[in-house]
Formats: sequence, structure tokens, C-alpha cells
Amino acid sequence: MQAGHTAPETAAALAVLPPPDAEGAEAELPHGAEESHEEDTREASHIYRPPPQKPTRQTTVRPVPQTPTRPVSDLALDIRVRLTFDRSGYCEVRLLPERTAELDTEVDVKSGGAPLHLVAQEEWYEDLSFENIGERLLRGLELKGLLADDRRVRWLLTGQEIYVLASHPRASGFVSATQLVLGRSHVVLCAAGLLPQVEAILNASGCRGYTKLDEAHGVPSGWVGLRGVAPTTAVPLEPGSDPFYPIKPALDIEIELEGGVCCATRFGWRDSPKIRLLGDARGPVRVLIDEKDAIRAADGSLTVEGCDLPGQHFVYCEGLSCSRSYSIEEPPDAWEEWPAYRFGHAEICGPLVHLRPEAAGRRIFSVPMSNPLLLGAEPGQIFRCSSRRVANWKGFVPFDVVWALPNQPYICDKKTASIRQFANAPLTPPQSPKKPVLSWCAAILEASAKGLRIENGFPDGTVLWNEYKKAARNIRRAAR
Repeated sequence: MQAGHTAPETAAALAVLPPPDAEGAEAELPHGAEESHEEDTREASHIYRPPPQKPTRQTTVRPVPQTPTRPVSDLALDIRVRLTFDRSGYCEVRLLPERTAELDTEVDVKSGGAPLHLVAQEEWYEDLSFENIGERLLRGLELKGLLADDRRVRWLLTGQEIYVLASHPRASGFVSATQLVLGRSHVVLCAAGLLPQVEAILNASGCRGYTKLDEAHGVPSGWVGLRGVAPTTAVPLEPGSDPFYPIKPALDIEIELEGGVCCATRFGWRDSPKIRLLGDARGPVRVLIDEKDAIRAADGSLTVEGCDLPGQHFVYCEGLSCSRSYSIEEPPDAWEEWPAYRFGHAEICGPLVHLRPEAAGRRIFSVPMSNPLLLGAEPGQIFRCSSRRVANWKGFVPFDVVWALPNQPYICDKKTASIRQFANAPLTPPQSPKKPVLSWCAAILEASAKGLRIENGFPDGTVLWNEYKKAARNIRRAAR
């Protein structure tokens, strides 16, 4: 789905006004924070500051002088916090860098001098998992990289002591949001020292029956998780800058689209979403769908006749700056075969999976998901296994695998991570483009710098690894 926004007068797409921006202020680097290398040493960590609350007053619109804007070559995006639960209720906290269509599918970045590799997955890059995730949440995180067209790009997570997470239409689990919303279920992460104050505010907002989570449930050390936080009463903000702004729900009314079957093309839905009104909707709020008065169904959703038919639909609250739009698309009876996704030498288009002719003789390769970064004997032969919730990845790789490394060798846990050897193949001259060659070199040098042990290796595995490491170092030096 691509949820749009519309005003009833013009039926044009407008954006729903978001809550006050809670992630934009900067602060100095706290004592003990990690220092960056090179130009990163001049950058300070970014700590969240709640937006100041000012009394509303009439203002006169005046011409605003033009000010220099960010160069078009610089891109700034956010890093969201993502929390997922497994079937047993154990949670995992990761960081989710945002992605736009103009960005590369793979980007090499640095965080405090440590190299990381971002791999695209539609509107996000692949989750980042850190050993010290609790410290990252508190201090914040900044990633800097360079795109293929030499544009600089930057991702920022502002450090906070309280995070509010809610469901997101483009990501499973719970993703960080700005503020609690009345009528919606959330997960709240807070620093352990703030728990009494947080619970007092949640109690004032009508939250009952939520579950407390600690380290035994996967919550980072020094933090407490609260699952099932569903406020029913708005809580006023303190004058000025309220440090508990994220957990004080406002009276604002929001239109939410949930459920349904969302199109991967982002242009609409295959099945109608449920329309719900969030916020303080106890008063007489008139909701119109396609210019017809909405009817409240038994499950609390809003509907009118025809709102589930193919085409564009508009939802708005009369007298309020609150509107949404959505479209429903009818799938075609058939479409031309095209390589929608490629995994090595396999092409996937809907339910049809087949091998390209040149890969017909290649066998399926299997590797533990702990080591999804695969390297071949030729510099530039590098392959990342797609993320799957399985113990072992199986699929086609476009070369013979020699080494399998952890996904991010530089930040993996040295106690449990290792290098796996699958062949005893000597090096061959590079034939690939420059970028894959350098990525191949970076993976080897990062694993070597981490001091990872070779597991399941051949008798001369250490000698062969040293040869690969020497070649990687020479190639990178020559490229400078």
C-alpha cells in the first residue's frame, strides 16, 4: 500500500501532520562514548531532547529570507529501533536504517571508525545487530557512507532513555515511533532507573495489564521492556521540554490503515485494509469515506459500501486536519514472466522458480545462517545469503565457496563467531569489477582484524587463509 493523504475540498494527496518531531536535537558526546577515526573524531553523539511545549498564539505570516540548504549531494536518513518476538516471547532488539529508492542496494559505511555493510531490503536496509545494543540505544549511533555516484549519506539514531515502538506497515514486529497513541498497543523500552516514573505516567494514561520484560526475555542490559502498553487517556505535557513526552499520549486523532494485503509495488492493496480511528474519538467526530458517512463495524473499524472495491479511496474527519487515502488494485489474470528477484543463478517470479541455462549444472549450497557472507577463490567473488529464520541457508551461489564469514565480521562476537572453510582452492587472478574486489578484501581483513578462528578447516587452512589475507591487503593498498 502507499497510503496517501487528502483534503476533502481538493481531493488531492496531502500529508497527515505528524506529531512534534522528537528526533532532531544534538548534544555533546557523553563521557566514555566511542570515538571515531579520521573525520569522525570531530562528530558528537546525538542525544534525544523532547520538543519544547509552547502556548499556542496567533502569529502573522511574514516573508522568510532564503537560507542556504543542504547540498543535494548530502542525504540524511533516520535509524529506527526494531523489536521482534519469537514464538516463546523472547525478543530481539536491532537497528533498522531507512532507505529510499534513490540509494544503492549495498552501501559501505563507518560507525566510529568501524566498517559496516548495509544491504537493501525494500524500504529499509538489513537490520544491524550489536553486542552492546543497550549502549547504542542510550548514546545514539551515526553511520556515514559514500554512494556509487559520490554523494555522501548519513544515518542517525538519537540516543534516548525511553523508546516507544508500534506496529509498522512496512516492517514486521515493532518499530520506534514518536509518541504513544490512544487506542493502539505499543512496546515501551526505558532505562531501568526510570521505570517507577514511567509506570506512574502509564498508569495515569489508563494503561493496564502490560507485561514487564527483562534480560531473561532478551531486553538489553540496563533496560526494561513493557509489552502491551495501550493508553486510553491523554496526559498533559509539562511546560517547556518534557522528558517524558514519548509516553504521554495526546488527544490528537489519527486514521490508521491496518491489515489487508499490501502490494509489493507500493502502489496499493490487493485486499481492503481496515480503517480505524485512533486518539480521543469519544466525542462526535464525523468520519467520511469517499464522501459517505462511515459506519462503525462490530470490531471497531469504519466502513462504507464500496470501500473495498478496486480504485482510489479517501478517508477524512470533518473539521479536522486528519485525512488518509488508499487504493485497491485488482490483480491481472496473467502477466509476462520477468526476473523479479535473483539469488545467485536462480530467478524468482511469483511462484515460478527456475535456473538460468548457464547455471543448470550447479548444485545447491548449504551454510549455517551464522556465516552468511560467502567468499570464493577469485577476488571479487562475494555473496551474501538472504536473511531467513532457519538454522541453515540453502540456495545457489554463483561460484565455488571457499570461506564463509559472519555477516558483519568487525562487530561479531569473537567468542562464538568463526570462519568456516569449504574448499582448499588457491587464489586466482581477479576478473570482477573494482567494487566487489574491494568488498571481498574488506571482508577478509575485517575477519582477520577480529582474530576469528577457522572452524572445520583443512589441514593447511591457516596457511591458505594467510595467503588470502596477504592478497587482500596488497589489492587494497594498490587501489589507494
